[in-house]
Amino acid sequence: MMNDVVFVYSELQIKERNEILNKQGKRFVCGKLYTGAGNKPFSRIIKEKDLDAMKSQYPDMKIIGQGNKSNFRYVNVSSELNI
Repeated sequence: MMNDVVFVYSELQIKERNEILNKQGKRFVCGKLYTGAGNKPFSRIIKEKDLDAMKSQYPDMKIIGQGNKSNFRYVNVSSELNI
């Protein structure tokens, strides 16, 4: 489907993003995917067709959620000042 997305989590990707952001005095903040009573962190939202490329770039990638984007409640990833 058009709006099908995959919420993924990768420590390697987070480390890579932090290396870039640290030079700007910032740090990466994981997104939160709300599931029932709790939430799960994710590092990126991708399209299903990009799963293989993501897995080859970040072998530690885990799928946190998958489906139509409008069916999920989440707070997207961001960066903040590293104070």
